[in-house]
Amino acid sequence: MQKKYSYLMLALVLSMLWLPLQLMAQDDANTVLQLQFGKQTVTVATGQEITFYDPKGTGSISATSSNNTQSLTVFKPAEAGMSVQITFESFDVKPYNANYPAYVNVYNGEADADNSFTFATTTSEVASNLTLPAGDVLEQLSGTLSSPKTYYSTATDGALSVGFLYRDATKSDGWVAKVKCVKLENMTVTGAGSQYTNVVASPKSKTNVNLAGAYVTASGLLNADHLKTVSFKLTKNEGSMIDPLSLKLYSGSSVSYKGATAIETTVAESNGIYTFSLDKALSDGKNEFTIVGDITGGEVGNKVKVDITGITTTALPDGVTPFTVADAVEVENPAIVMIGSEEQTVDVGDTPLNFYDDGGIDGQIDKNFKSGKITFKPADTDKKVMIDFTKMALATGTIYCQQLHVYNGSEVSADNLLKTFLGTETGKVRSTAADGTLTVVFESNAYNTGDGWEATVSQFTPQPMKVTAIETTQITTGTVCAGDKDQQILKFNIKTEETSPALTTKKFAFTANGTSEQATKAILYYTKATDAFATTTKVGEADVTADAFEITASNEVSLVEGNNFFWLAYDINEMALNGQKIDAAITSATLSDGVHTVENGSPEGDRTVENIILSQKDQGTVTKKVNGSITFKPKSASSYGEYYEGGYDDRINVFVPMHENMVCQIDFSKFNLYYSSYSSDHASLKVYSGNGTTGELLWESTKDTKTTGPGNTLRSTAEDGALTVVFNAGQSSNYSYDGFTATVSEYLSQPMKVTATEVAQSAKSIAGVGEKNVDLLTLNVATTGNKDIKSLSAVTVNLKNSEKIVSKVSLYALTKAEDVLAADAEAIASADIDGTANETTLTLTEPKNLSEGNNYFRIRCDISSDAKSGNVVDMAVKSITVGGEAITVESGDPEGAVEIKNIYNLKSGDNGEVLIANNQPLMFYDDGGIDGNYSENFEGTVTFAPKTPGESVKLTFKDFEVTYQDKFNIYDGGEVKETADATYSKYDKPTY
Repeated sequence: MQKKYSYLMLALVLSMLWLPLQLMAQDDANTVLQLQFGKQTVTVATGQEITFYDPKGTGSISATSSNNTQSLTVFKPAEAGMSVQITFESFDVKPYNANYPAYVNVYNGEADADNSFTFATTTSEVASNLTLPAGDVLEQLSGTLSSPKTYYSTATDGALSVGFLYRDATKSDGWVAKVKCVKLENMTVTGAGSQYTNVVASPKSKTNVNLAGAYVTASGLLNADHLKTVSFKLTKNEGSMIDPLSLKLYSGSSVSYKGATAIETTVAESNGIYTFSLDKALSDGKNEFTIVGDITGGEVGNKVKVDITGITTTALPDGVTPFTVADAVEVENPAIVMIGSEEQTVDVGDTPLNFYDDGGIDGQIDKNFKSGKITFKPADTDKKVMIDFTKMALATGTIYCQQLHVYNGSEVSADNLLKTFLGTETGKVRSTAADGTLTVVFESNAYNTGDGWEATVSQFTPQPMKVTAIETTQITTGTVCAGDKDQQILKFNIKTEETSPALTTKKFAFTANGTSEQATKAILYYTKATDAFATTTKVGEADVTADAFEITASNEVSLVEGNNFFWLAYDINEMALNGQKIDAAITSATLSDGVHTVENGSPEGDRTVENIILSQKDQGTVTKKVNGSITFKPKSASSYGEYYEGGYDDRINVFVPMHENMVCQIDFSKFNLYYSSYSSDHASLKVYSGNGTTGELLWESTKDTKTTGPGNTLRSTAEDGALTVVFNAGQSSNYSYDGFTATVSEYLSQPMKVTATEVAQSAKSIAGVGEKNVDLLTLNVATTGNKDIKSLSAVTVNLKNSEKIVSKVSLYALTKAEDVLAADAEAIASADIDGTANETTLTLTEPKNLSEGNNYFRIRCDISSDAKSGNVVDMAVKSITVGGEAITVESGDPEGAVEIKNIYNLKSGDNGEVLIANNQPLMFYDDGGIDGNYSENFEGTVTFAPKTPGESVKLTFKDFEVTYQDKFNIYDGGEVKETADATYSKYDKPTY
């Protein structure tokens, strides 16, 4: 019920949307709206003017099916002998495509006079009949009209009809038209004259300037007369402000003709009279025309006056009379300069100049205007030029933008750049050049555009520069690293007024706020009015040996009017430690006019030492001294994640130990490099011993180590103790992998010694009678030191009463504790066990050199074929011999042991009969044994039979896991039968 109610309410609202406009059409006889559906007839009285709209009236037609329309309006004159005239003042009706049309038919006479056409009554019916009534169609309108268009009826009844078809088309503004009655008669020109209502005495532009207006009045619609000539004279043209032969004639009486199309004419001169010759059809009523030109000469304040002297038509070749002369308006040469694509030099006199972009005061910068240059020169050699930019609207963007540069003097160079305007920034710029000139350069690579600028250019008499304020800002962004150079810590802005003589820098006093030990040198840089750090212009430097220090200007730079940005930077002490701070404050600035005390020279904030070195794109080779330890990782591509920067460049970092007799070593705590699965692209990391890539290659990443790294410490073996790391991202994307994190530290070489021994029990708990290579113990010999390398030569094992159960004990070298030995692994020591001794020594044929850190070994044994089910094998490591010295293993007997079982592993094919003796249970496994998986496509059969007649075999499951397609069949008796007595599978497991 609720749902139906909502639908009804919606339908009611939609219906009411049409109501106000329909009521307006009915309540106001001078306003008519096109119907949405059906036909209407409107009678037009003589002298009446009707405003005619689309169905939406003053609103737009949205692109929805609710606006589907099929309708006809017939306008008929109330007075016999009169004809209806319709003028579409604006028209915007756009189709989507042929299946979704939108158009208007204008008919001569009454369309559908017999009312035989069936109009839609709902929006859905429009879609099924995309037509309008037949008739005498004068024109079908679709799209947009650029200028008004008029139609009048020549039918005997004087009627005009307008049909409208719209089906879910493009959003449009519709139309506005005027409808009235006219009498059809031959045209007669009734008069002409001049007019100056749209001529401005003080124009705001030098292009497309209105100079004079003319008009011709006519009555009648048939056999239109044609305008043939318009004559004028230059009553005044001071300084040849305009070129009369370049003037243009436009239809209408608009304020501006920028972008409009002029009438096609020729201009000729005879005895001081200039004449436009043309052939332009006239319309019923007042026909207006405007003479327009560009001001190309003269000086500011010069004037021009254009008087219309006569007009001729085809019917009146001797001139139209009466001709009414209006008082001409004198047009003054404005103080305006507009930048153009050609270089200009403009003299600036006592009258200030209005300076605009190429669009002038009212227009935008042309989107195709890419660059322009203009130099302003003072007319008075004792003065200089200044520009006051009061409005600015340039297109902005990180890549595509518009920029306005102002240079001191006439030469465009980085040294002469005074100011770059971006976006909506405004301000004054004054020349300090010897010749007093300023040069403005506009540049654009933008696809969009801006409104441009407004400025005033004038002369001024230079006054001595003075300081108005010194503002300070603490630099707190980012951390610093020991040994870093040019690390910003303080910015200060010396604000000035006036220009000449300019102030110059002499000396600056600072304090380090108690952080002087973290800095070795302070450097002061100057970036003029640019609020961005750069090391291009160095003012001076000083060693930081105490908390208070001074920098004397070795480069006494001259300040500019306005903003003057200075940047204090530190070289960070190579001994700086993590967590320490750097800070700075300015106490005074000594300029050429004296000492200026800085009141607020110590703003809040500081920067922290965090010893991190970043491997970054296009860095080349970077060398860093290591004091203790330092973190090393790739630079993130953005602040939003840890993915390293892409690229194919080698990023080389050289690490040098700071202290004598030390060497550098590197340990990776995180490692994740890119390797493409579909191309040869991959990241690469190499570690070399020594300074550069000519030393010993200690390690290189591979596909197998892309996520693990080397897995052990890499240490320099070079005399200088240096390590070199070369990283290459191996692909262009910035969003691949997060790289690595490593600690590079100093290491003092020392003789090797054993620091610990550890023994761990194998996870294996069951072994079969006669089984070979049974894992028992894992031994770790931990060492420190990289000099006088020691070797393992023997391991003594306590057999713990297992000497009659095992036949052999062997020792294997491992890479890491969890290594699984291959079937063909070779032992580094072995001993046969004859059952007479409870201890054995595994003596290595070739002693094994130990590495610094962990050294892992595995002890294995072979189970004797005489072992019995239920026997237990256990051993302990008693001692090791390293460097000829026996070392007792204190914790060599971990918990655990291996129990011996009778074991049978099912083989592929027919395994025959296996006899089971009483009280001697047999462990039965698949072909993978205790720890492995069974083989693919495996099929095997075995018969278990009692060894003693009269007894029975019992099968008890301990564990069962197969894939969904595999079956385990059990048959009573000694043969495979057609149907199994029991079948087990993944989803039907045995009970255990």
